[in-house]
Amino acid sequence: MKVIENKNFPNERDLYGVNNIYLKNCCFDGVEDGESALKEAHNIKLESCYMNLLISSLA
Repeated sequence: MKVIENKNFPNERDLYGVNNIYLKNCCFDGVEDGESALKEAHNIKLESCYMNLLISSLA
């Protein structure tokens, strides 16, 4: 499992489709973060991560 620590992911699909990662002290925050930051990702472990994700409302 790949370990990623202390990194910011400001874009909407920074980790789209990733597998087998461990995110520690990471931040999902930015103007393009969106709801699909981890879309289609599998076997993800999060520890002490900040998730400021914008989710568009359904009309």
